[in-house]
Amino acid sequence: MKLTSKLKASALIYAVFVSIFTALISGYIITISYYEHLLIERLAEKRKIENILSSGLNIVSKESALQEKDIELFDFPSKVKIGLERWGIYRLAKVSFIHREKKFSKAALLGNSFPPSQRFSLYLQDRSKALGVGGKAYLNGIILLPERGYTNSYILNSRLNDVQIKGTINKSTENLPEPNTALITEFRNFLNYSASTLHASLNVGIRFVACFIFRKSRGRKFGKWKQRC
Repeated sequence: MKLTSKLKASALIYAVFVSIFTALISGYIITISYYEHLLIERLAEKRKIENILSSGLNIVSKESALQEKDIELFDFPSKVKIGLERWGIYRLAKVSFIHREKKFSKAALLGNSFPPSQRFSLYLQDRSKALGVGGKAYLNGIILLPERGYTNSYILNSRLNDVQIKGTINKSTENLPEPNTALITEFRNFLNYSASTLHASLNVGIRFVACFIFRKSRGRKFGKWKQRC
């Protein structure tokens, strides 16, 4: 006599359901782990890129010559291009490089640094007159005033006079501080170069427009440009 056991169809359905549920949970955990690992790599790469750009700007800020060159930073496979050029009265520092077919760049305007003892908030030449302050005047930092110092002044039709002076007050002299002549010469040379470059560009542009009009008019007008065009 043979004994046979039969399973109900619902048991098979339960087994399939549990298998599908287990597969979904496993796939979800694997996907979350993959994207978490990818996010950590992206954050590390972003931090490394920011460090490279900041290091490049630090190197450029110590340069004195206006030029562009390629350098190598850390163990980065791509070369980093740094440059320094004039932008008005400031110097423009630029850093750029290409990584994974993407260009990353950073720029900063560089001024001139002065020692803390020369960073004046206010300098008033000593002409035997006090500084008149009134209203909601607020002075902070290093302040150089004449020997008479300052006096409270009142503005016409103003009921409020709340003057706050929280800086360090020192005595000024009869002469103003000497300007940085080297910096002034550098700015002057830059302005002269920019003016000559602009003048040359305008001459080229005027000549191009005149030649264009001459050709369109077939020489009927602007005959003096015939030989130049």
